[in-house]
Amino acid sequence: MIALVIICDWTDYDNRMKKLVAIVDDQLQRKRLPSVHPHHSMLYPLTHATRIAIAAKHAQLCIEKIICDWTDYDNRMKKLVAIVDDQLQRKRLPSVHPHHSMLYPLTHATRIAIAAKHAQLCIEKVQVFHKAPYVYPDRNSVRKGMRLRIGYVSSDFGNHPTSHLMQSIPGMHNRDNVEGLHVIDSVLREPNVKV
Repeated sequence: MIALVIICDWTDYDNRMKKLVAIVDDQLQRKRLPSVHPHHSMLYPLTHATRIAIAAKHAQLCIEKIICDWTDYDNRMKKLVAIVDDQLQRKRLPSVHPHHSMLYPLTHATRIAIAAKHAQLCIEKVQVFHKAPYVYPDRNSVRKGMRLRIGYVSSDFGNHPTSHLMQSIPGMHNRDNVEGLHVIDSVLREPNVKV
């Protein structure tokens, strides 16, 4: 598959776009996954029909990867609840993540226990560094002239819609009162991101 990259070099733009359109059309004709994602298709001079074909091909891939088998659902959910309860009783890390716990018929207490267990794991990982606990400034410090520091943490500020949306958020704060910044926790995995 030919990889396409968003082009920031505007020289010979029209010819580059023609080449991009030809590559995508060829990929669709050969029934391959297009290099342009549906949410990026609006950035290029593609026809409406091509954009629909791109979205359909990506949707087909998602459907093929995610099999929604609803047979015996109730019994499988009972088994899942029993497994999670057993893991919690044995003080093991539950196999259901906190943000997925809302998808299953778990009790509120079980969801809290799942979140607490995962939070405890995070605390244990941080304690390995033997750092003193962070001392938070007084609540009234902002009123006393200090700026509130807000960090937006992500492992991925790469090239995708969520990061594009997040890029402008720190600039929306009143800079007299707030210092907004992006914190990337995976610099090694993001070689093209400048820190």
